[in-house]
Amino acid sequence: MQNNPLKNILWNNFRCDPGGLLDALTTRIIVTRDENITKTLDPLAATINRDTLAKTVYSRLFDWYLNI
Repeated sequence: MQNNPLKNILWNNFRCDPGGLLDALTTRIIVTRDENITKTLDPLAATINRDTLAKTVYSRLFDWYLNI
């Protein structure tokens, strides 16, 4: 991933590797008995992964806020 503002936002807010997050959102790993197969997701599936992450982050942040 190139050096861009998104990379800085991801690092500053989530303390995660932006490249790793990009891989997690755009690929799926299928584990078989003999090997791991990495499949690149199509744009629709990647969008669904992104939206699911956003909903999860929002939900956990909201729950945290209510419990302070």
